Amino acid sequence: MSSPSPEPCVITCDDGYALQCSLFQADPKRDRGITVIVLPAVLVRQRFYAGFAAYLASQGIRALTVSSRGMGASLAAEVGSTPHRLRDWGERDLPAVVGWAQATAPDHRLSLVGHSMGGQIVGLSEAIHALESVVTVVATAAWWGHWPS
Repeated sequence: MSSPSPEPCVITCDDGYALQCSLFQADPKRDRGITVIVLPAVLVRQRFYAGFAAYLASQGIRALTVSSRGMGASLAAEVGSTPHRLRDWGERDLPAVVGWAQATAPDHRLSLVGHSMGGQIVGLSEAIHALESVVTVVATAAWWGHWPS
């Protein structure tokens, strides 16, 4: 079985910022009615998660990888200079991504896998209530005092 090819998509946030994303459609014969949103770590491009997303799709789980605001493909698509704050990932980007996922597959249950900062920002948004589950990978408490050296 070959790996599913991603479909590029653009998700527009409430402030007009365009997030570049990739949708890995589930194998229709195995569709489980689940969409998994994959949020990246800081400075990790969305293509890093392509193998994981393709695997999910091959198992009947629709997967969406996101190029966060100010990074990777989303940064490359920017027009002009835009200030970025990490909190915007949770307060602006996540609600837009969750809303898009709900609108494009309203019958699907939603889950999220957040890598590092992608897992930390989930708590900044009311969109968390639309998620059935959240899995975080290396989403430590980012307080400098934990690492005194």
